[in-house]
Amino acid sequence: GRRAPHAPRSPQQGGRSKRRMPWGIAVSVLESLCDFRERSRGKEELRIWISLVEVRAERIMDLLHPGEESRELEISDHPELGPVLVGRTEVPCFEMSDALSWLEFGTVRRAMSTSCLRSNRSRSHVML
Repeated sequence: GRRAPHAPRSPQQGGRSKRRMPWGIAVSVLESLCDFRERSRGKEELRIWISLVEVRAERIMDLLHPGEESRELEISDHPELGPVLVGRTEVPCFEMSDALSWLEFGTVRRAMSTSCLRSNRSRSHVML
């Protein structure tokens, strides 16, 4: 997939918003991975990269795409890996704050796309 350069920063408090994000289990898993990486430093290397996509009305949108708006992705069948999302944006998370910034960025982008589609109401799902 594509790689974005760095975690986005929002203007509030140097990138940290006080708004609570609805990511429960995803945040718990990312925190566990970051903790494991910290405890393993010097013994093992663990790199954390995330992608965030929205599925709505049979369309798959890349929520971390660095352009002005999310872009549509296609599924391809890889001979060894199976189904893959071609061209999805992958971003590195060096610290937990990077992951939270990217999740917030994707959440805002998802909210913007939802408000633009109000006339065509449909349920959407997000995959991290």
